[in-house]
Amino acid sequence: MCGCTTTSSHQSSEDKRYRLSDFFDAHWDDYVKSPKEFIQPEQYKAVNAIRVCRTAALGVDVYACPGCGEVSEVYHCCKNRFCPNCSWHDTLRWADKVKEQMLDLPHRHVVFTLPHDLNHLIKRNGKHLLNILMRTSADTFKDWIMHKYGLKIGIITVLHTYGERKDSHFHVHMIVSWGGIEVSTGRLKALQGDYVNFRFLQDKFRCKFEDDLVGLYGSGDLVHNFKSKIDFRSFLKRINKKNWALHLEPPMAVPSQVILYIGRYSKRACLSEYKITSI
Repeated sequence: MCGCTTTSSHQSSEDKRYRLSDFFDAHWDDYVKSPKEFIQPEQYKAVNAIRVCRTAALGVDVYACPGCGEVSEVYHCCKNRFCPNCSWHDTLRWADKVKEQMLDLPHRHVVFTLPHDLNHLIKRNGKHLLNILMRTSADTFKDWIMHKYGLKIGIITVLHTYGERKDSHFHVHMIVSWGGIEVSTGRLKALQGDYVNFRFLQDKFRCKFEDDLVGLYGSGDLVHNFKSKIDFRSFLKRINKKNWALHLEPPMAVPSQVILYIGRYSKRACLSEYKITSI
């Protein structure tokens, strides 16, 4: 690096011991010949982008220091949101875009999670059940705050289908305005304190989701292996014995703080290269 410039505090990609692209370069071409599961077009696109990120394949810019004349080459990045090299920059761009849509109020980070017993149905029905998850989780909060405070709130929802261990873990991260537009006056009003009827919201979310699930089953649009309606009802009774997971963080006063905080969960790459200890 040119001695005329200051050294970045961020660790460069060359400082990493292992890179995800190295793993794909070594094994991907063999894996796709006989994959264990169907590879989605989006997965091909992401892997191909990661493999060529910051290589000559995407182009290179050449810079010369006017002070010392040293020449540096900067390779282009792929800008794919699943790329470990590009995900943080994608988070910052996303944060700027989201901030423009947010109300001038405190906001909360809220997470709704489906029981793992539903995983087999979600995998077979894909977007149909995921759309229900997105809609019912948002409606749960909107309906409760409207009923209790008479406010129309703002919600931004991001879907996650995997957990920290890369296992199936279907949940949504939500940015919820802690306040909203008062229906009776049209004024913007912030909520005081952080009280929520936690158990009520859990039960309301479960009921809303199951109502739509029952509707899919009744219309014949649900792909399943249940032998009868009694078998399906027994399944619902079994998952009802568990509390459906709901997590809330305290309200954050500065919108940019909550955006970046949630961005670490919702927009970061699926795998941090700094966590790779061996290949």
